[in-house]
Amino acid sequence: MKRHVSTVATLLLSIFVLSACNIFGPDGTGSDIITDSDGFFYMMDRSDSKLYQLDSQLRERKVWDLSEISNDNIVQGITFDGNHIWISVASGVNRLFKLDLTFDDAEVIQTIVAPPGGRGTIRDITFDGTHLWAVNSGSVSATEAPAIFKLNPETAEIVASYDMPTTEIRSVSYIPPNGDVYGRGAPTGIYMGDRESNKFWNFRFDRPVFTDAFDAPVGPEGQFRVFPSGLTYELMSTGEIKFWTINSSLGANYLYRLSRTGSIEERFEIRHYSQPGPVVFTAENVAIPAPPEVQSVVPNRGALNTTLEIEIAGSGFRAGTELAVDFGENISVSNVELVSAGIITATINIAGSAALGNRDVLITSGDGQVATLESSFEVTAEPPRFGYLYVADFGSLNLLYRIREADGGLEQQWDYSDVAPGGSLQGITHDGEHLWIAAAGSDRLIRKLDTSGENLVVLESIPAPYPNGTGTVRDLVFHEGSLWTTNSGDNMIYQLDVQTGEIVREIDAPGDDTRTLTFVDGVLFVADRSLGRVYSFSNNTETWNLEFEVPMPTGTAAADRLPVGMDWDGETFWIATTRLANDYVLQVSRDGELLRSFTSPNAGPDILSGLAFVLE
Repeated sequence: MKRHVSTVATLLLSIFVLSACNIFGPDGTGSDIITDSDGFFYMMDRSDSKLYQLDSQLRERKVWDLSEISNDNIVQGITFDGNHIWISVASGVNRLFKLDLTFDDAEVIQTIVAPPGGRGTIRDITFDGTHLWAVNSGSVSATEAPAIFKLNPETAEIVASYDMPTTEIRSVSYIPPNGDVYGRGAPTGIYMGDRESNKFWNFRFDRPVFTDAFDAPVGPEGQFRVFPSGLTYELMSTGEIKFWTINSSLGANYLYRLSRTGSIEERFEIRHYSQPGPVVFTAENVAIPAPPEVQSVVPNRGALNTTLEIEIAGSGFRAGTELAVDFGENISVSNVELVSAGIITATINIAGSAALGNRDVLITSGDGQVATLESSFEVTAEPPRFGYLYVADFGSLNLLYRIREADGGLEQQWDYSDVAPGGSLQGITHDGEHLWIAAAGSDRLIRKLDTSGENLVVLESIPAPYPNGTGTVRDLVFHEGSLWTTNSGDNMIYQLDVQTGEIVREIDAPGDDTRTLTFVDGVLFVADRSLGRVYSFSNNTETWNLEFEVPMPTGTAAADRLPVGMDWDGETFWIATTRLANDYVLQVSRDGELLRSFTSPNAGPDILSGLAFVLE
């Protein structure tokens, strides 16, 4: 049975000298916890750069020495992003570090220069579910004013910054939406402990201003020992919020539980630490490895009676006696080797008796955890052929990618600035020997390229069709000796004489933003970007028929359904979509079912345009 320690019991505990392992007396039970549910406090002792994992009885479960990462500087801040602990180190380091704590020694996964540009001092950090927030107390020498920075944790981009009313913030925590059965809750926002004013500020999200939240708790030693050096929260099962704050000042080190209005509900003395401070509470045990994930198997198909060298890509792979790979019945596996946490190699032998078709691949990590990639390997009767996808990145990168269709891996990339100096490579197709591009912008050319070397070489050019002098030629495709293009400005599809570039036929496009086209068994198909739909053209009636709405990966919004490239591989469609960080290459069945998807090589900076499928 779980029972919470009363305030009276807490006061009595502070009188006695207790074990460093457990704040509770040995009553013969292990059910006394100070939180609403089992969880862990991750707390830094700034005096020795050690990170402590404390359970809900405040017992030390694990300790990581971060002095090597911090270069013996003080770890100022800590937060949890749902998967990993982050810390901030100031002084000469001025970095934010994302940590893997599943090993005896902490490993750095990612490093971000402390904003802005390593100047000032980051005191504490927090995570709001999407963004990191870093509080910088400023710098007189660098003329840097105190500010709070909102960061993209993946790119380290500063999304926003706000001037702070004080230089003395020492603890920070994001408080999510909350409320009890009566709807009473603490306002959502960033809460910050001010060591000079002995209070907590609230930076509310509904209006970006700093307001007084509540006073910092005052311990038995009086107001001159108030130092709010750590702040976190616990969301109770009832939906209400509880604040947890650490006061660290010389010998007066306490962990307080506060109500939503800042009233003291519990006080625990944490005398076993010299300078306890940055703290975060979470239900997750970050010392337990996350389960492995399998992302791709290369090659992803093989014929009967063949032996193949296989590479499996993913994450969370670990060494150990249980490391194994399973391709199912009548496929034997040998030479399994862990190359890294993201790569496993193996040799497989496909017996002549193996069943044809798709099958799952199972990975057992060295620690016994299992991951499965469903329908990721196909057994074929004849030796399979593999293809490549050519996709352009229109915008600041100006890159042309050659991507393996088997796993979405980047095989090669070229800078296309010299062959499309207007910076607007819009469409791609293949004539069986060479790649062709539609260079829009100031170029207004269709060009045949040599892609055999490290640099792209123009072999031939013809003028792009602009009969009305407006619009943008978006895509092109070969069919029965003619070259077909789509122009999204005058909303036309043009059939061209490939030798002269002259227009042979014109067809009205089905929408105002028809970006890409291909042929399926002799029938013209197009995709309209703004409508997010694929249409087919009937030569008999000269009308367009809606085939399907472009399917999107789970978790993407309807606004992300923006097709910009499409091709047919003989059995399935390949479609490129692009919007903000949602840059995908999709494999889609003839009737519009999403078969699989992978992100583009530079998802985020990418602005994809054009796609061509080519068999090797």
